[in-house]
Amino acid sequence: MIEAGSAELEADPHDVVAESGAGLTAAPKPDETFALIPLGGSFEGQVAIVGPTRIEGHVRGSVRGAGELRLGNRARVEGRVECEALESEGEIVGPVVVRTRARFGAGARLDGDLRAPAMSFDEDAILNGRAHIGGDD
Repeated sequence: MIEAGSAELEADPHDVVAESGAGLTAAPKPDETFALIPLGGSFEGQVAIVGPTRIEGHVRGSVRGAGELRLGNRARVEGRVECEALESEGEIVGPVVVRTRARFGAGARLDGDLRAPAMSFDEDAILNGRAHIGGDD
């Protein structure tokens, strides 16, 4: 059991690489994107992603790492997001920096600035902030 915010999460010993008082580090099983924060779960602190990771619940704090991040349609992240690639159908409140591509699907919402070399938004996705598309200036 890992206590994450107010929710208790069942964990496979292979799912969590390290746990500290300040955050979690995720390592997915091969060919699987597991929900690090499941629907109804919450976590407060820093989340470090090292591979494909899915969040279905609520994170209050930063989500950073070299992995691909997928946010489910009821996911909410309140804090900075930095990742290799992002696919979101959820809500992000804070700045987002993506190294390759960002995709905001149906119902996604971003309240914050976005920086990515490539991005796409479904027609009912919402961006409430500035977008910087392309490489660094």
